[in-house]
Amino acid sequence: MWQATDMPTLISSFTVPLVVQSLVDREGGPPKIQWANALQIGAVAYETGALIGRALADKALFLEQLLAEVERDGWLIQIAAQEAAKRKEAYPVEACFWTMVMKGELAKVNLTLPETRTDAVRQALQTAVAADKMLESIEALGLEGVGFGLQFPEETASLYRSVNEHLDHDIIRASTGYGLTMPIPPEPYALEKGVADSLKIVAQYVRHNHAELEDDFGLAPLLA
Repeated sequence: MWQATDMPTLISSFTVPLVVQSLVDREGGPPKIQWANALQIGAVAYETGALIGRALADKALFLEQLLAEVERDGWLIQIAAQEAAKRKEAYPVEACFWTMVMKGELAKVNLTLPETRTDAVRQALQTAVAADKMLESIEALGLEGVGFGLQFPEETASLYRSVNEHLDHDIIRASTGYGLTMPIPPEPYALEKGVADSLKIVAQYVRHNHAELEDDFGLAPLLA
């Protein structure tokens, strides 16, 4: 079965398994994933990254070491925050991370939500695209999410709560018209639980890939 071969980053450690589960045409050709599934994984990466960034703002430089190899401390975090600010400026009144990510990515191919051309959106989302290319996009979304959480902690909490705590059914119904499925919990899921889940991802990643940083993060008790 296809899988990423490079050493995982924090973002790829939890998104690659989701991509692998969603592959189409697993045999006979380069692995592909339906664009709708890739975007939904990207939205999960963005939200998870934002929760991580918000919770670990005081450990930003340590966090950066989990995201990529960088030549200058703070550079990647700065870029991620800049990209997050651009998205927030473009979509200032979004109800949740999911719609903010979907609108931004669809805009890159000249499609919008809400869109009167529902068939055009549905057709685009059902297209099978190269998994490697989508992994790069998902990684970028996760990084940007970290930047969002670092820079906009209050907005991060609000965007998470709007769907996960309050279960906004208007947003859910709107998504199904385009053949999308929002990654929402079956019942309200508190911000504190979402943060704890996200930090457990960090704790597991640090233990397996950067054990030298385990004391710096202080998250080992989450794995007890």
